[in-house]
Amino acid sequence: MTVIRARGRKSKGKGKMGLHRTTGFRIVHLCMIAAAVVAIAATPLQAAPRYYYFADNNQIELDVRTNVISVGFARGITNAQKEEITARFTVLSDPSQWIYYQRVGITQIPFRGDTPLALVESTINTLRSMPQIRWANPTFEIDGAMYVISDRFIVKFLPDLARGVITTLNERQGVEVITEPDWGPNTFILRTTKETGSSALEMANFYHNLPQVEYAEPDFLVQVKPVTNDTYYSTQWFLNNTGGYPYYGTPDADIDAPEAW
Repeated sequence: MTVIRARGRKSKGKGKMGLHRTTGFRIVHLCMIAAAVVAIAATPLQAAPRYYYFADNNQIELDVRTNVISVGFARGITNAQKEEITARFTVLSDPSQWIYYQRVGITQIPFRGDTPLALVESTINTLRSMPQIRWANPTFEIDGAMYVISDRFIVKFLPDLARGVITTLNERQGVEVITEPDWGPNTFILRTTKETGSSALEMANFYHNLPQVEYAEPDFLVQVKPVTNDTYYSTQWFLNNTGGYPYYGTPDADIDAPEAW
């Protein structure tokens, strides 16, 4: 399986682009992930209106996968220590079932079965309180693809905003600057810390609403599924209608061609 990190640029307004264009471009980083993730591919979902992000000023709700969470352990934690930490949670699977995304520092930990959303959230909150855990988040699903959020999010401030104002805003929220990608002036990849007190998804939405910000978005990692190399496949919506996410068409109004293949 391949996971990609993607972002996009808006011509005006705020929003989350994810893997999809509006008027800008996207930059993609590739990393190969173990095929073991297939074990959690068919997952139960629960709608959770409080989980959302923004796309072109529209609030897009996220479905939560209730059988797996994503965790970032503190640096230097051994596998034995990880097992000791998670052994306190009887709802979490044995470490042999964990899936490691080594290059991006993410560990996916399945639950032992379908789990009520409230229990998923309480488990995450307890993990977040532990010093050995840098962050813990739900795992989401959009159009059948797995969306993972770590501690990173992307913010593009207004191009003429003074650097001192940006620094003050970030310090007040307890977030750190990871890098300044070449995606236009005043664009930053930021990281939450223990002092932030909120997840990267929550902080992206918080920054989205600031008047000093052009757009803010989570740094989603997205599971990519292979498709046919037919040149015209993407234009034949009746084969696999994704709705031109999130605005066009009717998702799944199709003949389920990929399922048949």
